[in-house]
Amino acid sequence: MIKRNPDDLSKLRQRLTREVNVWCKLKHPNILPFLGVYDIGHDLPVLISPYYKSGHIKGYLKRHPHQYVHRHKLVRDVAFGLKYLHHCGVVHGDLKPENILIDQHGVACICDFGISRISNIKGFTTSNRAGTRVYMAPELFEDQLGPSERPGPRTTFESDAWAFGLVSLGILTQFPLLTPVAALSPFLLIPRGDLENLLRPSQGQYGSVPLEMWRVLERCWISDPGLRPTVTTLLEEMDGEAVVYPRGTAREPRELSRTYDRSTRL
Repeated sequence: MIKRNPDDLSKLRQRLTREVNVWCKLKHPNILPFLGVYDIGHDLPVLISPYYKSGHIKGYLKRHPHQYVHRHKLVRDVAFGLKYLHHCGVVHGDLKPENILIDQHGVACICDFGISRISNIKGFTTSNRAGTRVYMAPELFEDQLGPSERPGPRTTFESDAWAFGLVSLGILTQFPLLTPVAALSPFLLIPRGDLENLLRPSQGQYGSVPLEMWRVLERCWISDPGLRPTVTTLLEEMDGEAVVYPRGTAREPRELSRTYDRSTRL
């Protein structure tokens, strides 16, 4: 049996506690449901959710190639889920194909809130990671671009929007993303402008994506985070219609900072 460092266990348990505090308050058709916690006192508790045999969206599309219209619907599923998170004040922080599961009805559901944070609670984050490099916005690489006044990169609604654009592009083209950033050394110093060019997709590589959709997605990759559209705006531009939550299927969006209970423990 592998013995764990007590300090490491304490930190992991604290992280799980915070993940539960975010996840358990979320209810939406495009968010993986939280069912509970299994804890019998051995090392770490287990967070319980439904099992979706279709797995994550990348593997699902590889096994079941779909027409563009269905892939577009999956993009909208992810957008609905992310819009709900943002309305609740939650920054996901690690949106990627592996964190999007497909349920028994073919609906995409966002999962894994292990590094999510509540936007207006100071210090509330479940991890100090900034996400997965291929889907990270340029500003999240600041820790490798020299000294910073901040202790590390901080995920935001805007960095979620960047990741959403890349995930959507991958869904529409059935992956993989043609980006060289994954092969780069994490310790390599890269000028900001060059880094943005490496991270931002080129339209010429994705000719199968309709021009209208490309124009929507490329706004997710605007260099200035403050100029990126919200997920609500992206949905409206994709569909030309307002987004409505079906009655009885989604918890009314509200900031989790109003309901977050710091007394919850695992």
